[in-house]
Order: sequence, then structure tokens, then C-alpha cells
Amino acid sequence: MIMEKTTNQKTSKTKSVRQTISREEIIQKAAGLIEQRGYRAVSVDSIVDLVGISKPTFYSYLEGKDKIVWAIFDEISAESLMVARAILASNETAREKLHQLIRRHLEALVHKRVFYAIYFEEKLQLPKRLQNKHHKAQRDYEKMVEEVIQQGICEGVFPDVNPKIAALGLLGMCNWVAKWYKEDGTFGPHEMADTFFAMLVRPEQSER
Repeated sequence: MIMEKTTNQKTSKTKSVRQTISREEIIQKAAGLIEQRGYRAVSVDSIVDLVGISKPTFYSYLEGKDKIVWAIFDEISAESLMVARAILASNETAREKLHQLIRRHLEALVHKRVFYAIYFEEKLQLPKRLQNKHHKAQRDYEKMVEEVIQQGICEGVFPDVNPKIAALGLLGMCNWVAKWYKEDGTFGPHEMADTFFAMLVRPEQSER
């Protein structure tokens, strides 16, 4: 009877934890740990200790530690492509489209800085098929930025440069923010976006 009671208490506790924790919360907290220590230095044990759950509860949400990285990559890729496609489908000028692309890119990067840090550092933790999947998503995103820059060149608002090099340079500049940005209130994503944008358009076309 005592053993049965103990088992029932454990089952009840596990159910209670499941009701108060979500898969997203586990991923968020685990991501912070991975960003601090590196993927290989983080174990499932260290994750469950941080989150305050049992291993069975962890595995009821995620099949393994690697699925945390998979989820982060899927979220960033899906959101980036969705935002870029919506901007490109708008009737705005190339100038406004590029400005919005930079703004939305930096907003996402700042608000999900830890996810982006893992996205840039832990690609090798993905199996080959998922590396290929996300490489394609990244290339699709780059092509959309290229397309807007090419449109701006044709409209005469951007300098006549190689749009592919310009797109890669712009994205490199934006992505590097994940390395140095500090949430100290000095400046936010919009100020950075406005600055980067002003560096790319013709001087007479930049916002005053």
C-alpha cells in the first residue's frame, strides 16, 4: 500500500509539472544554457535541473537534447521566410522594402538573441538532411534580399553594385549584431536598422 501510494504521488507530481510547464519554456531555458556553455557541454541532466522537471517529463516533450536545436532552427527559418515573403509581396518601393527587411531582421535578432546565437554557432549539431534543409531556407532568404536590392538599383535609389555581394554583406552586418549587442538600453533594433539602411542607400535618398 505504501509503495502504491508513493507511485501515485509521483504520477500526480509529474502530471502537475506537465500542467505548469510548456515545451516552449523548456526550449527557452535550455537554449540559455546552451548559449552560455555550448551544445556539447550541456546534458539533459543539466537541463532538467535548471528547469526543475524530471527526465520523464523532459522526454515527454522532447525526444532528446538535439531536438532543442532542431526546434530553434525551424522557428528562425520559418519566421524569417514568412516575414520576407510578406514584405516582398507588398506594393512598397524597393527602398521601403529594404528598410522593413532590415528592421524586422534586427527586431527578431534582438528579441531572440539567444536563439540566433545558437543558430549561428550550432549548425553542425543538425543531421545532414536538416543542414541541407536550413541551408536552402537561408539561401532563399538571401535571394529575397538580393531581389529587393536589384529592384532598388533599377529604380535608381541604391548604388549600382553587385546585388548578391550587397545582400551577403548586409546580412553579415546584421547577423554580427548577435555577437556584440547588449540589452543596456543604449540603442535598439530600429536605430541600428535606420543606421544600416542609411549606409546602403544613396545619400540623397536616406531618411532625414
